Amino acid sequence: MRSNSLHAEHIFRSKLPDINIPDHLPIHDHCFEKFPSVADRPCLIHGETGIIYTYADINNRQHKVIIHFPGFPHMNINLHLLT
Repeated sequence: MRSNSLHAEHIFRSKLPDINIPDHLPIHDHCFEKFPSVADRPCLIHGETGIIYTYADINNRQHKVIIHFPGFPHMNINLHLLT
């Protein structure tokens, strides 16, 4: 018997073609591998407020978290910034 979940799953698909993300590469490394050439470009746009975060903004926030929580696993930081 399946239990009813309070949280519905939403999957949003882009109209753009899918991109290939290698399985051997952590998502953070994939996102930031071209960092020097895209540092000032939009990385995230907050849907409700319209605030635009550049790749440099996200990278700086990540480093601030690393400084304050040195034992925090590196790969979790990017995911927490996005939630």
